[in-house]
Amino acid sequence: MIEIYGNAKFRGGGGPAEKNLGRHPVFSFIQEHGPVDDKEAYANLNMGAGFALYVRDSDVRKVLATAHLLGMSALRAGTIESSKVKRVIINPLGLEYLGQTLGVR
Repeated sequence: MIEIYGNAKFRGGGGPAEKNLGRHPVFSFIQEHGPVDDKEAYANLNMGAGFALYVRDSDVRKVLATAHLLGMSALRAGTIESSKVKRVIINPLGLEYLGQTLGVR
């Protein structure tokens, strides 16, 4: 059994957010013609991430296998770590957002 600790729906209709997985062309267009850099794009646009499940690390493989079995694309997007500092880090892009910048825009 997989225990789901949380979930989130990110509206926007694009593809996966990671550069190496490809993203919806609309985000590249916005960045090119904005101009909007990666830090601003990932802060203000959901970059088409879709839907997230928060599960134990030990359940990630089961969740990915189940998604693929159902014909869905899925990826491990990151981890949640205990910290006294509220922040989000997007390692592949070298972006970091601290607490005061994480509010609704």
